[in-house]
Amino acid sequence: MQTATKPTSLSTKISMAFFAMLTAAVLCTAAYLFWVDSEIYVSGNETTATIVGKWTKVRNTPRNREALTHNIAHYVRYRFTPYGSPSFADSQIVSKGFYDSVTVGTKVTVRYAKNNPDFSQVDRAEGSIGKFVALAIGLALAAGLFYAWRHAKRAIPHNQAMARSI
Repeated sequence: MQTATKPTSLSTKISMAFFAMLTAAVLCTAAYLFWVDSEIYVSGNETTATIVGKWTKVRNTPRNREALTHNIAHYVRYRFTPYGSPSFADSQIVSKGFYDSVTVGTKVTVRYAKNNPDFSQVDRAEGSIGKFVALAIGLALAAGLFYAWRHAKRAIPHNQAMARSI
């Protein structure tokens, strides 16, 4: 006995196209973040930077006072001289431990991309999780998209299912 497949509706096609684009965008973002990380830590250079500023900023307005301490982002601004280039300054969100361990004027190690010192980091701990989160979300979206595509392909039209049950 052959099962009939349901013709996919226009709204289903539009939804699947939207989720395909969203999945592609998230996976491209993850790929970009992995590429930047490899530019800095695999093929990048290392030099000394000087902390020239530090500040904190509340990320979101908390609903209660107890949550206030969990929503603080710690920033440092640093200046370094890439090999064969003029002095360069950048800012980065850093971990609380790194923030507490430095003061203005402290010398720290910075890693930067050889070909583009715009890609630099002084505290890898704070910049390493985003790429894995983006990859996990992208893979989850891809799995959901594959499931939806398989389900739409196998579905039997309602009127045919009713006719078979009689």
